[in-house]
Amino acid sequence: MNPTKFTIIESYVQFLLNKLKSSSTKEAFVEELRCNNDNFLEIGLPPNNENLKDNFEITSKVNLLKMEESSFERSKEEIIRALVAQLISIYDNVLQEYIEAEINRRNGFRNYLNFLKIYKKIEIFCNIYKIRLKGQTIKNQTNTKIVDYSEQKIKLTTLTITLRAAKRIDRLLSLSNKNFLIVDIFPNLDVAFFKSSSINVAAYECWLKIIETGKIISEEQGYEIYQQKKKEENSLRENILKQVYESAGYESAEYESAEYYYIDEESPRYYPDNDNPDNEESPRYYADNEESILPMDKS
Repeated sequence: MNPTKFTIIESYVQFLLNKLKSSSTKEAFVEELRCNNDNFLEIGLPPNNENLKDNFEITSKVNLLKMEESSFERSKEEIIRALVAQLISIYDNVLQEYIEAEINRRNGFRNYLNFLKIYKKIEIFCNIYKIRLKGQTIKNQTNTKIVDYSEQKIKLTTLTITLRAAKRIDRLLSLSNKNFLIVDIFPNLDVAFFKSSSINVAAYECWLKIIETGKIISEEQGYEIYQQKKKEENSLRENILKQVYESAGYESAEYESAEYYYIDEESPRYYPDNDNPDNEESPRYYADNEESILPMDKS
């Protein structure tokens, strides 16, 4: 099951059942699945242990009963002891597999946060301009470049789901000052929970508030918290960009609420003035949507 295509196991099982129902033969079923290979991840099959041979020679049950009484008890105990040793070896493998699965679960949270960290770096680089053209927003540029440069390995839908989970995990960890114990301690909590599209942004904020304070808030209050956190995130991204320009020697930006304007002649122009297109000295700032942190149009 490709977890980026199916957020819950039930939907994956239903997908397989639908394909099985519509296929007339086993070959047709396999071919149908092959044509939908984006839904699957290739993994190696475990070795077949049905015919696993013993690593030691033991006396057969019949031969054991044919032994003299003087050697019967000793041989019997040796056989049982050897079988118990093999049992312990298998049991140790079971525990090791559980440990490895738990390590993978915990690493999943860390991988998603690293994904988000690098995504934010790409956002900043996508928003550094000498001249900015209309339509060059942070969100669409970042997503397009990730899809293109990954050669479609990361599709837009996959990117959206991954970022949703990463941002939710980041919000949860912010309650514990980035202490991973808040997720590590619960073995039934995994990344799939944070990827679910059935939990809207308001409901998730309500859930976070219960974790933080033990109190229940309304969905409207949850949505207000989400909007506030979104503004803070945009403001942080804006400040990072401002620091980049100032470190490069551009004059400090002047702020007016959510708008800011570089007043130095060498500062980047984002979109030429439609009323005076030939005047390159007249900067006019353009923003395409609420995701943009670039200077807004004064008109």
